Amino acid sequence: MNPYNVPKIDSESPERAIALRVPVRVPKSYHREPVISKLRTDYGLDVTISAAMLGASGHEDGWFDLILNGQQSQIQSGLAYFNETVSWVSIENVGSYVLLS
Repeated sequence: MNPYNVPKIDSESPERAIALRVPVRVPKSYHREPVISKLRTDYGLDVTISAAMLGASGHEDGWFDLILNGQQSQIQSGLAYFNETVSWVSIENVGSYVLLS
């Protein structure tokens, strides 16, 4: 399953490390959900928040520009988590990847 059209760099090497830019929108009613931290704890991804907008008042949606670092298979699993478990998270315009190994 590839719900966000994450580019497959090498189908023979799903364990190859990549970095992927992923913009994420979190609706205001879910600001307190540990969506980003689960990518680290449950899927072993290194997550860098390169930009964020989340109002302290919680009256608007939150926006995060994430850089996910990990193996292709880990990134696929993390994005599948968004697609299957937390479908209220909107992922738009999955960006380009960079080979790390």
